[in-house]
Formats: sequence, C-alpha cells, structure tokens
Amino acid sequence: PTNVNINDKSAMDGLNYAFFPLYPMLLSFVNLLFHNIELSAFVFANFSMIVIFISLYFVISKVYSERLASKTVMLLFLFPFSIFFRSYFSENVFLLLLIWFSYFMYKKNYFASSLFISLLSVCRTTGLFLYPIFFISLYKSTANKKVLFSRSIPSFVISVIPLCAWLFFNYIQTGNILYWYSVQNSWFHSPYPFYPLI
Repeated sequence: PTNVNINDKSAMDGLNYAFFPLYPMLLSFVNLLFHNIELSAFVFANFSMIVIFISLYFVISKVYSERLASKTVMLLFLFPFSIFFRSYFSENVFLLLLIWFSYFMYKKNYFASSLFISLLSVCRTTGLFLYPIFFISLYKSTANKKVLFSRSIPSFVISVIPLCAWLFFNYIQTGNILYWYSVQNSWFHSPYPFYPLI
C-alpha cells in the first residue's frame, strides 16, 4: 500500500518487521490447506508438538538411552511452561530445529547443522546466539583437518543465506537492514543498546 508509514513503529506496518519470518511463513503454507489462520495455527502447533516428542525421543535414545529419552519426553509434556510449545508461538518451531541442530552438532555433521542453524536464525532472535557455537566448532574442525576446507565453505554459506535474505528484505522494504531490531528496541526504553537482545 502507498500509505505505509515504516517510521511509525507502533503501527502495524512497523510491527510486521518485529518478528522473524520463519514461523509466519510456515503458517501461511499450512493455511493454504485450511483457509483459516486460527485453525492452521492450531493444527500446526499440535502437529509440531508430536514431531518434537518423536524427535526428542529419537535424539536422546541415540545419544544416551531409551529410558532417559522416555523420561525426557514425559517431563517436557508435563512441564507447566510447555504450554508455549503447544500454543501459537514460534517456540515449537524453534525447539524442533534446536533439537536437530544440537544432534547434528554432536555428530559433527556440519552440513546438516548448517541447514538447521540457517532456519534457527530466521525463527527467533535467540537463534543468532547459536552462530558463535557453530562457527567456532566448524573452524576448529577445519583447522584440525577433521573437515575438509572445501566442505566447510558450503556449510558456512548455507548457514547465513536465510539470515542475509531476511536482512536484505528489511533493507529493501524499510531502508534499514536491522529494522526488526529498531522495532523491538522501541518497545524497551533502555540506555543499553543491546537490551532487546538480552
């Protein structure tokens, strides 16, 4: 629309940029089937929770034991704040991606890890804090010749493509590559520049 005011961070035009794009994009794909955003979000949240339970059980049983995996899944199900994983928030997508990112990092499979961190970085702001873990581990494995340099470069590139696309989209739409950060910063009035990230 021609009447969009990007400078007004309290209006919907500005607020659209406060949230990372993966969860809304996934919901829009599910909504192609149901044509009702609330029903789509409900189906997606419950389906994601089932996939989270299966994934968590699989990963923990492979790394530790099936008994511990069963206990972990049960504790996650009974944990009071797990309501956020069954609600219309991006926490369920983030947790699912984090489970698989952690598993592939544990296995030192950097290509698969790069796919998951690339999605984590456009799911929630906290996904950005996983980059140092990924980059340092990738660098050490490459320096120790455990991973070929020719394989570490594609992993690096894949890991940053969605984030770069999101930042470029912000720049094209608003003229500010970190517009999402400025919207979130306008919610929290603090003298510390990194307060919204904290």
